[in-house]
Amino acid sequence: MVDEDNMNPERSQRLRAGRFLSATSSTSSATASPSRAQQVVLTGDRLTDAQPGFDNQTQEPAVHLTLDATGARIFKEYTRENVGKRMAIS
Repeated sequence: MVDEDNMNPERSQRLRAGRFLSATSSTSSATASPSRAQQVVLTGDRLTDAQPGFDNQTQEPAVHLTLDATGARIFKEYTRENVGKRMAIS
């Protein structure tokens, strides 16, 4: 999950406004990626496919991820426990 409480206030405001935040890291706190909790929930080992596409409702670009059965179960449980929180995928 994204740790918005410990994020640079400007970046937090941009995130809440829905503006894109770079996923690249930097040594400068002003340009670093969003703060993330340090817990790894899933790794690429559970990913079976990733395809570019578009959101069906907004037509904005999206990445469609497919997880194996174990990954899908973990993802379901973790997201159920964290409804309303932002999630970082890197």
